[in-house]
Amino acid sequence: MPTELRTILFKDAELVQALLQHMRRTGQALPNGQFRSIAIDAPADPTVTLEVMDDREGKLSTLAFRRDEIMAALVTYCLSHNIPLPQDATKDVRILERQIALVVRKPLTQRRAA
Repeated sequence: MPTELRTILFKDAELVQALLQHMRRTGQALPNGQFRSIAIDAPADPTVTLEVMDDREGKLSTLAFRRDEIMAALVTYCLSHNIPLPQDATKDVRILERQIALVVRKPLTQRRAA
């Protein structure tokens, strides 16, 4: 049976927006300051690290996100931006072309001819 495979690549700015939205939604404290950098690591088990420079204290802090947090953030981002995702599809996070990607896989059902 054929399987539909979709890959949605996210630019760094979209990824940061998705992660911040996820932090707000889950009640996590948001850092004060400006984002300085984003690092995407570990192709087998993706992680994202954001560096934030605190405007008031001049300190650099880091925020680290695991695969499950990244996936939750990206699914929520897609839903809030009207990007359709099938509920019954499996979803995974991968690194492709140096970007975070949401990979959606869904077996297709064959319809019988009437």
